[in-house]
Amino acid sequence: MGEDDLVRERPDGRWTVRHLVAEIDPDIFSLSKYDRKLAGLEQEQPGLGELYDQLLAVCCHHDLEGLVEAVNPDEYSPEVDRLLRRLGEVHSSEGLAWLVRSVFIEMFNKSKPEDVAFFAPLAHDMWQVWQEWRRTHAAPDT
Repeated sequence: MGEDDLVRERPDGRWTVRHLVAEIDPDIFSLSKYDRKLAGLEQEQPGLGELYDQLLAVCCHHDLEGLVEAVNPDEYSPEVDRLLRRLGEVHSSEGLAWLVRSVFIEMFNKSKPEDVAFFAPLAHDMWQVWQEWRRTHAAPDT
């Protein structure tokens, strides 16, 4: 990915969304709204804001609906909200692909939804992010 990419992989292998205030149209995206979202998630559970940010970055990177044509990092926020709340229900990348499909059908009112294989690459990357997050945020053994 180039220097100007909206979504990029950091040197540590995690995904991030580039947040450059000068390039964000305030009519489209409110950075303070996004910051409040992350702060609220962090209060709920430490590290949850980072997980949300990474999942959002992965969705923007794959951009299955072709929504991220400009610097608009919150296009997939409603979908990521729903997925984040249900991640604990899935036990594999394949299961996550079905969940992603379900959420996209619901959110985009798809009358002819894509096959689950269409969502597999996105789900695979999201699963990797989720597993790494779980590994690094696991409660210590007592």
